[in-house]
Amino acid sequence: RIGRFSHRPVDINSAYVNGFMYYPTETHVVAKDEETGQLVERLETIVVRSDKTLCRARYAPAPAGTPLHQRVLKLNDGTVLEKEPKASQHRTWDYEAIQAWLEGKAKTRPLKDIVSEILGYLKQAIWLPYEEDYVVLALTVPVTFLQVVFESVPLILMNGPAGSGKSQTGSIMARLCANGVVIGQVSAASAARLIDETRGFVVLDDVESIAAKAGKDAQISEFVQALKVSYNRHTAIKYWTDIKTMKTEKLDFYGVKLLSNTLGADAILGTRMLRVQTRKMPDGMKSKVRDFDHEDLRRLRELRNELHCWAFEHVKRVAEVYGEVYANKTDRHTEISAPLRVMAKIVGDPVLSAELEKALARQHIKAEVFNDDPVETLKDAVRNLIKQGFETVT
Repeated sequence: RIGRFSHRPVDINSAYVNGFMYYPTETHVVAKDEETGQLVERLETIVVRSDKTLCRARYAPAPAGTPLHQRVLKLNDGTVLEKEPKASQHRTWDYEAIQAWLEGKAKTRPLKDIVSEILGYLKQAIWLPYEEDYVVLALTVPVTFLQVVFESVPLILMNGPAGSGKSQTGSIMARLCANGVVIGQVSAASAARLIDETRGFVVLDDVESIAAKAGKDAQISEFVQALKVSYNRHTAIKYWTDIKTMKTEKLDFYGVKLLSNTLGADAILGTRMLRVQTRKMPDGMKSKVRDFDHEDLRRLRELRNELHCWAFEHVKRVAEVYGEVYANKTDRHTEISAPLRVMAKIVGDPVLSAELEKALARQHIKAEVFNDDPVETLKDAVRNLIKQGFETVT
């Protein structure tokens, strides 16, 4: 078309445009120079589209003398970009796996089988007091590979006493999820940029240490406020001013996050979170839980590649199911749990769906301070059984 139009560029680094998902990745290109015959190497960022199209960013032809900031940056499929595509430093989709998928050689299993394997890894590496919480974490994994399709995603709060496995759970989830990264003790500015460039799953370990400085450090207060709205795709865009350089940057905080702490969340942040309770592992369970070995880590890499392929093959199906589930949204809790319900519906396992609903229903129950005394724990168990109508307890 010839004429004058609105300029509405998109950030292709985490985009869902016209029913397509995009994934930028950095490739190492080795070629032979035609003139000298020597091998030459360079890095090239390409963008994979969910219909098995490879895209590259180029500046559209412009009138002579047009300054760079007035030129139009586009993908060769016509998508107008606001900035150059940049691959995540923590990308989990290997180019070799992308190539196999583009050529139709990558075979993906049904989501039910994939989620079953994820559950196996979670139960192998961590212990949780509530069985249904394994299902919440297992369904969160595929959500991270498709989070750009959803309007809102859950924030997961790992809450429990010190030494109850919160950091271990965060580390395991980072190995399972898309572009997973663990952020520990870094500055607020570094954490903000890391979340923006990761465009995937983020673990924020020991949130208390971050929140404790909020009143003293303006940037940390700003960072905590940004976290509170990062569950929603439209409110997660943040204009961040670096106090040292006074340079303003546009950062995208959107995405599934796992935050671990011992004290719980404040009232505002708590409404955007799904709480997963941890406790100190009973002695009898310690022999059953083990960390991943070399073979497990190799398999996890294959599993992440398979999940990326599955996500790109089923993006339209996920969007359709999300439209059905999201149509009944009534409150924020329903809004953030919709992606998990979408995955459960696609899995199609009534037992798994029931476990998810059980975990979601528990979110409304006020958390109690748990006592590690085994006698008190036994009394609580008996009281709960009596409430459920049991007359005989062994």
